[in-house]
Amino acid sequence: MAMISFIFKRSRYIYRIATTAAKRRFSSSIPTRHGIVKPNRSLHLTCGGTIPAEAMAIAYATWGHKSKPTILIAPSMSNSCWVTGHPGLPTDTKFHGGLWWENLVGDGDEFAIDINQYHVVSFTPLGSPFGSTSPLTTNPDTRQMYGSKFPVITPRDQAKFIRMGLDALGLGIDEKLYAVIGGSMGGLQALEYAAQYVDTYERLIAIASTGWTSPSTVALRSIQRKIVRLDPQYDPTSGSALKASEMSSILQGLLITRMIGTICYRSRTEFDDRFDWNLKHYNDGDRFEVENYLEYQGNKFAGYYDANCYLTLSYNMDRMNLGFGYDSYADGVNRIPVDKEIMLLAYDTDYLIPATEMQHLSAILGSRPNSKVYYETMHSKYGHDTFLIPNEMKQLDYRIRPFLESGVTEVERVVQQE
Repeated sequence: MAMISFIFKRSRYIYRIATTAAKRRFSSSIPTRHGIVKPNRSLHLTCGGTIPAEAMAIAYATWGHKSKPTILIAPSMSNSCWVTGHPGLPTDTKFHGGLWWENLVGDGDEFAIDINQYHVVSFTPLGSPFGSTSPLTTNPDTRQMYGSKFPVITPRDQAKFIRMGLDALGLGIDEKLYAVIGGSMGGLQALEYAAQYVDTYERLIAIASTGWTSPSTVALRSIQRKIVRLDPQYDPTSGSALKASEMSSILQGLLITRMIGTICYRSRTEFDDRFDWNLKHYNDGDRFEVENYLEYQGNKFAGYYDANCYLTLSYNMDRMNLGFGYDSYADGVNRIPVDKEIMLLAYDTDYLIPATEMQHLSAILGSRPNSKVYYETMHSKYGHDTFLIPNEMKQLDYRIRPFLESGVTEVERVVQQE
């Protein structure tokens, strides 16, 4: 009998979650590592082309004793390997893309992922501007930055990149990962990893993600990419402003793209509850409150993110399809073995990746005899980005903790007792 749960709730959550003081506390007895590993081998890409060994660099961070069960956490597009606080964390917080799960991962049992109990590993994704191989990397053939000539990559390639990173850290395929976890683009990487490296992990968690990007999502991202490329100051070579004197200036195309993205990452319910309709006075004149918020988010993102990295990762996410190269989507999905413990979580207000996409994926995985799949559409007014919002960590804590401790049966029991 397949074990699959479909639960939709609007209810009060009982949870344990880290306090602000606990977030920053790290015991000196807990080992941490960070740096960049070079796998010394080329990466052959799904869409053709190769990233040569000389250009391969994988930024990583780890927490906890290597003897503990290893949890791999894959970052989303805007984030890096700095999942939580770390002694090696760069001092310039603007540019490291970190601390995105510091309420969920940390030192102590108030965290769902306690680094006393687990060995946590994370890699900055292939294509990201935060230290790993990307359009910012020098092409060894031309001795110039790859820029817009960086090859097309897919989440399948990002999963290979992760595997190369694990091998480089001495976590070979014979050292099975306890869990692979990711949200949004991190979920795409986690799902692809689960489908490719079937003997190297025990549990899988994907949040606000999909096994196959829908044409509607592609439509949205294609417009965003076009806006960036139409910016007259966009330099395909550097990914920054065209004129050297303006290298520190904001690309308006990237700013507007992020404003559009923010609308899709959040929800109509949140915006209508959060922002006043009445015009407010700002330094540059009268505007709607929500306009000011979107402008702030756009400026913040465009101030640190590379345009070519954005274009690369945007198209990368559009290429997500577990069924690519197989007779059907289901055939590709079913590469994930039936004996794995799987938890798939979606949000009811997610406009970017509707919950129906995760539900479809869970239906395929859960229809197999003896499968162990937990699926839930969680309620939130914050949309796609809910998994990154500190005040919403209670939902994830309440599900991830029992899942890691005892699997699908336990998380099903705990949630149904709410």
